[in-house]
Amino acid sequence: MENDVDVEKKKDKKPSLFKNIILNNFYQILILIVPLVTTPYVSRVLTPTGVGISSYTNSIVAFFTLFGALGTVSYGTREISRCRDDKKQLSKTFFEIEIITIFTALISLCAFLVLCLNYTEYKDYLWIWSFQIVAVIFDISWLYAGLEKFKYNIIINALFKVTGCVMIFLFVKSQADVAKYIFINCMAMLLGNMSMWLFLPKTVMFAKVELKSIKNHFKETLIYFIPTIATSLYTVLDKTLLGVITKENDYNGQYESATKLVNLCKSIGFVAIADVISSRSSYLFKINDTVRINKLTKFTFDVVLTFSVAMSFGLVCIADVFVPLFFGEGYDLTVTMLYMLAPVVTIIAISYVGGGLYYIPAGKRKLSAGFLIAGSFVNLVFNIILINTVGPTGACISTIIAEGLISFLYMRFCKTYSFLDLANSIWKKIIAGIVMTITVYFISKIGISNLYVNLIVRIAVGAVVYFIVLFILRDNVFKYALEKIKSRKALEE
Repeated sequence: MENDVDVEKKKDKKPSLFKNIILNNFYQILILIVPLVTTPYVSRVLTPTGVGISSYTNSIVAFFTLFGALGTVSYGTREISRCRDDKKQLSKTFFEIEIITIFTALISLCAFLVLCLNYTEYKDYLWIWSFQIVAVIFDISWLYAGLEKFKYNIIINALFKVTGCVMIFLFVKSQADVAKYIFINCMAMLLGNMSMWLFLPKTVMFAKVELKSIKNHFKETLIYFIPTIATSLYTVLDKTLLGVITKENDYNGQYESATKLVNLCKSIGFVAIADVISSRSSYLFKINDTVRINKLTKFTFDVVLTFSVAMSFGLVCIADVFVPLFFGEGYDLTVTMLYMLAPVVTIIAISYVGGGLYYIPAGKRKLSAGFLIAGSFVNLVFNIILINTVGPTGACISTIIAEGLISFLYMRFCKTYSFLDLANSIWKKIIAGIVMTITVYFISKIGISNLYVNLIVRIAVGAVVYFIVLFILRDNVFKYALEKIKSRKALEE
């Protein structure tokens, strides 16, 4: 039999931050790799016409999916994190939020089916896309995210993404298979979400829900929904205006290519880390442990800034070589845009981490929504002015201004991390980035003719130089690493 001490140890055992970060980073990389593997094949087999049909019909269902999910994913993660030590309250909270999801998703599904009945063009494809709205009903990833049990989300979704990838290669053979392609994507999402329910009996128990609590949750999800809408508009606004104002598809294509690489850096650099630690921060806010909140916040910013600053300078170092290799010839403007957008990786990292570690856990989503709306408005105004005056690069300038404003506002009203904290953490990383860029610049003058070798040498030398400079400057990241070596419990505190 286990003694009381052993039982207490098991009870108090916390999820591993380090393990969750590794798992989430793996998943972020996977969701980037799968499209990279399938896109070249799909674009050739379905032809631009087939891809266009899939993309257009998906853009229609995306709005209904967005309204179906409302803001329950972000809000649900926060609420589950706050009550995870009380299984009864945890179960009650889960069922109340899930009821809201079912209700909003069914309304959205009914509205979409009405559209399908009255929509003559691409009706058959739209019917298939309706499964994506059904998938929203079964999406309980927020439950496991709040409990920091990311392995359930990641392993299942990774399995179905890989399976979907294989199915595409097996069954999508011509342009006539557009419906099959859409069906495979929908089924991968739906079955992945449904599989998460297999672990539900181990996680929650049956609990009686309260109508009053459901109403309160619904009001809160609306607050979380506002920034979701703002962000969705924000991410497509510049591309829409670029096409409308310039009337040049080439400009939009080159800008799209540049933003894809920026998003790639975001996913690898800080999205996985911040998403994992956000759940831990929500829990700490619930128990009002300010000491550990401050420690966790400083640690996260240090780690995230280390990678985001490296990637900002790294984009400048490799853009002229990487773009031709990745996208092919004719993307010269993409290189210029990447030079301009490189700082955005670090700028967004600041607001992303600030939102995940303070505004969401502290229940200040309404305030952060205001910041996002302000950023969207600024983005709109500057896009209209600058695209008209300086062309496609105006979209890059507008993005930098808008993202800079959002990050400034996030920092200005954050109670757990100040501008002074940011300056103390980032200055060494910027110096390391500058030294790295100068070093890679001189290497580029050597004239390595093979682009692949050139790229590998730049990345390898740049990374080594960057971390050597950080080590010489005794950056905090190395202090954390040393602390981790000395004590396996460093990341769990």
